[in-house]
Amino acid sequence: MIEVELPDGTIAEFPDGTPNDVIKGALQKRFAPQAAQEKPGAVADSFSSFASGVGRGAADLVGLPGTIGDILRGGGQWAMRKGYELGTGEAPSQDGGMVERFFAGNPDLEAKMVGGGSSPLGGQNLRAGLSTVTGGATDYQPSTTAGEYARTVGEFLPGAMALGGGGVANALRYGVVPAVTSETAGQATEGTAAEPYARIAGALLGGAVGSRLGRPAAQKPPSAAEIKKSAGYGDAMTDTLRQARTTDSTYQGIVRNLWDDVKQAGTSYDVQQNFGKTLQNELKLAQQEGASLHSLERLRRALRSAGGGTLDTPNRAIAERLIDKLDDAVENLSASSIAASGQTGRPVLDMLKDARQAYRTGKKAEIIEKAVRNGSDAKSGVENGLRLEFTKILKNDKLLRNFNQAEQEAIRKAARGDLSSNTLRWLGTFGVPVDQGRNFLGSVIGGGAGASIGSAIAGPAGAAVGGPLLMGIGTAAKVGASRMAQDQAAIVEALVKAGPKGASALTAAQGARQLAQKEAILRALLQGQSAARVPSAREYAQ
Repeated sequence: MIEVELPDGTIAEFPDGTPNDVIKGALQKRFAPQAAQEKPGAVADSFSSFASGVGRGAADLVGLPGTIGDILRGGGQWAMRKGYELGTGEAPSQDGGMVERFFAGNPDLEAKMVGGGSSPLGGQNLRAGLSTVTGGATDYQPSTTAGEYARTVGEFLPGAMALGGGGVANALRYGVVPAVTSETAGQATEGTAAEPYARIAGALLGGAVGSRLGRPAAQKPPSAAEIKKSAGYGDAMTDTLRQARTTDSTYQGIVRNLWDDVKQAGTSYDVQQNFGKTLQNELKLAQQEGASLHSLERLRRALRSAGGGTLDTPNRAIAERLIDKLDDAVENLSASSIAASGQTGRPVLDMLKDARQAYRTGKKAEIIEKAVRNGSDAKSGVENGLRLEFTKILKNDKLLRNFNQAEQEAIRKAARGDLSSNTLRWLGTFGVPVDQGRNFLGSVIGGGAGASIGSAIAGPAGAAVGGPLLMGIGTAAKVGASRMAQDQAAIVEALVKAGPKGASALTAAQGARQLAQKEAILRALLQGQSAARVPSAREYAQ
């Protein structure tokens, strides 16, 4: 216990590890002269509470990297101790051998280090330092309900302004709204074990609601069916393509090259007969009605039909190869080889190329839409479900080769994540389920690990804060990981549906969206941290 001798000779006791700023606030409230105990008015109390909250919020913002580092380091130590205990049946001790001491760690030595074993630049130590510099002004505890709301708003504002782009609108979205919902949840559960968790949930909910206030509705991309329909394949296009005549020698040269490719592919007799008959039939039809762009489109469909179903591997592989070769031949047709209604064939050829591109884009969009739909409905959770669905595309060479290099890279990122999303995914294992995921084991582990880490850093008081704090950060990280997975899936979908012409326009928007997402995650971490600390501070201040 920490013993503090008061001017009247009495002794005040606090649990080991109680932060100095909490002790100061408690002593001031309990033992200050009666005149100082008089409650200020709501306006004065709100002003003082808001100012102290802004100071603490700024310290948390600056110390966020150090705070996260403490949690990661403490989590690793906790995992090592638990791993040793599971493997040997008993907890490691500092009195054991070298290996056992390694797994046990040395909390006594860490407590003597600068910062008490935690990062000197972490939020908790920066708060304590700011309290010393301001003579305890940042330790001010509100005495009215209005003051409690003002304090919470003050704590949320620095993160909202620094990570939201500034401005009154962002202060309201990212500071005031989540602060009010967090404090309201705390007031409703005040004095109960649920209070810290209610405050964290309120902050996260308010942050999600606030981020949508005043934002224009996102423009929904067209569906795959709409994109395919926009290709314009129909009676009008058929008539136009029939008018776009090609010379017999041009058409015959294309068919001859396709037949040579079939023979050179080393296919079986049956496969050669299958495609030879298809090419011969299409050549006769073209001779009867005159070769045209419509004849080439009909040839393409005939080759697709000759490829058979998904289980007909030899024929399907040859069909896809011949269709690619036919598409290249059409792409390379010159305007002089086409005559449309007596005019140049270039407009018709361009129309056909655009139609083909739109149709291919629609087919690719169907693949992505299916992956997003299945991933969003996965019982394992949205984030994990989306990763699994995009991984399936990566592992399927036939599906993957439909996409260009930029699209493949976006799919790969959606499947595997990056450093930021994977870090959040790991932290999210200590949070509570926030989507379709049903596993609560992580939140239980997070509560126990957080209490152990908090106890190692700040004694019993730290244990009271550490459990909900790690669960809060874990939940915020889980929300962030899920959002990042959904955003990356949306980027893939937008990239594919934009087609080659629109892909470059997405680059800047993609970067801005990812930056905004990272800022939102950091704000959630700060809000969860601030919300989790309130009950413990109140406990010693009353």
